Amino acid sequence: MNASRLRMTSLVAIALVWCAAQARAAGPSALAPAERLPGGVNPRIVNGVFTSAYPSVGALLSPGSATTGGLLCSGTLIGCRTFLTAGHCVCDFTGADCQSGVHAPNPADYVVFFQHAGFFNVSSISVRTDFNFPVGDVAILTLATPVTGIAPTPIDGSAAPAFGSAATIVGFGRDAGSSDYGLKRAGSVMMAPCTAGISDATSVCWDFANPLGAPGTDADTCNGDSGGPLFASFQCGDTVAGTTSGGTSASCLPTDHSYDANVFTYHAYIAAQAGADLDNASCGAMPQAGEAGAPVVAATGALSSGTPQAVHSFTVPAGTTRLRVAMNASEENGADFDLYVRAGSPPTTSAFDCKADGANQYGFCELTSPAAGTWYALVNRFTGSGSYQVTATTFASGGPGSGTEGAACDDGNECTSGDACTRGTCGGAAVANGTPCDDERVCTSPDACSAGVCVSQAAPATGCIQPIASGKASLSLRNGLPDSRDNLTWRWLKGGATTLADLGQPNVGDDLELCLFDETAGVPALKLDTRIPAGPLWTPTSRGFKYNDRNLTNGGIRSITLKDGPAGGAAITLKAKGERLDPPALPLSQGPSVRVQLVGPHACWEATYGTSRVNDGQQFKAKAD
Repeated sequence: MNASRLRMTSLVAIALVWCAAQARAAGPSALAPAERLPGGVNPRIVNGVFTSAYPSVGALLSPGSATTGGLLCSGTLIGCRTFLTAGHCVCDFTGADCQSGVHAPNPADYVVFFQHAGFFNVSSISVRTDFNFPVGDVAILTLATPVTGIAPTPIDGSAAPAFGSAATIVGFGRDAGSSDYGLKRAGSVMMAPCTAGISDATSVCWDFANPLGAPGTDADTCNGDSGGPLFASFQCGDTVAGTTSGGTSASCLPTDHSYDANVFTYHAYIAAQAGADLDNASCGAMPQAGEAGAPVVAATGALSSGTPQAVHSFTVPAGTTRLRVAMNASEENGADFDLYVRAGSPPTTSAFDCKADGANQYGFCELTSPAAGTWYALVNRFTGSGSYQVTATTFASGGPGSGTEGAACDDGNECTSGDACTRGTCGGAAVANGTPCDDERVCTSPDACSAGVCVSQAAPATGCIQPIASGKASLSLRNGLPDSRDNLTWRWLKGGATTLADLGQPNVGDDLELCLFDETAGVPALKLDTRIPAGPLWTPTSRGFKYNDRNLTNGGIRSITLKDGPAGGAAITLKAKGERLDPPALPLSQGPSVRVQLVGPHACWEATYGTSRVNDGQQFKAKAD
């Protein structure tokens, strides 16, 4: 069972309040510019701030009606008719079950709401066949009509956001400790390695832990944010790098380890479903919301029995061709709010130019060729209490803005030139083949450009320090099933003379690289290449350094011990395990040998294995020559 099943159960209770509401026979203020799953899985912004920015982020409502739909999930417009959300928002079972038949999602059950464009019916839904929460937790909804006035957000096609990098989460879900579904919030997170059985290959993760920063600077997702975006910036503006899946805390409070579907992993699938629509940098022959020619003004407030109405004013500039006013409000406390819009004077429930008085907490008014001057929006309470947001967007004549499209950037690739932004990705034209480059790997050489890519060959380092006695360096390698059972242990004992200067300063700035080469007919092939970066995971000892990483961040490396010493006294022990290890396929060719090197900026250490004790489809064990 997954979140959408449980989430829709809560919607049934809300629907009963709406049905009861169907029996129903101030001074203006200026506008200022997922449920708990079994087994410890909790698909579901906490400590965020209200926002009318991020126009591409919409609310997925169910049932599929603009006047009765309640919040199910969040999502992102990635093409003019393509809405990206989570698989568990529309599929109650596994992906194979939801392809056809009684378990297939019905597009008529859903409607998508945008603060800057209104309501859109859904014409089709695609769920990955391998969806098995949280793996494959993405779904593509095709809208029945194209959105206009909103620039789609491109999806991540370059790389998953790096650990320690900042990102932004956006969604219409509840804040912790309340049931205020329907309010759009945003907040910042810091990317971290995935833990708790979640794979970095299929998810992107962060930790929500005390002490928290100010609201908006340190946030988390919660119920109703499922399917919403994790935005990362790769020099070219926001890119959808994740879609909200879940977290380990049912309360959405610290300490929570949260995870999103890794959009980079599923880029090809998403692109195949979206087709040419993914290439659209803008929607409609008009300015795009939030860009030049389409300014946005917004207000927030709260209604209750003591404050049943609120009026907000805003200015419509001369030359405006279209005015859009939207309301979204909290769904808690049996709330039912309505929106009324009028030019020149505050509206009432009987005097207005446009109204949206459905039984839910979402309303939208669109007026063409609106009169220039002061306009007013009235939010009226029919029942309940809670917070609301009002968003007014005015569109001038003219075409869409360019945003960051075409802006100069640097893709970090020595083999391209003229780099510029295209749909959120920085890239350029390939330089001449054979141009020297540096692939930043010490296990390969020489490096040269080929068709815009820096390529090279396996090249073991020369002059490495070796053990002074045979059989004193051992290698144990397992390629297990599942990948969590992968492990590697390399013991380099009775080593040649090694000084502290040879070891460098890995705690400050000297990276190391682990290289494993397997020879076939004497030609080496690089089978394992793992960089161990310098930094706080290294600590000095009396004879060298120790590395300790319980999170297995870098290629599954768990621990390393480096010891200096005279000939026969130096030693290295390295252990790695788990899904990030990525061991080579076994058995190894060993024709005639397998070579392991640990390479630093000041020295390298090596052991060669010409014979083996075990070399089969699961294990390789050997002692050095």
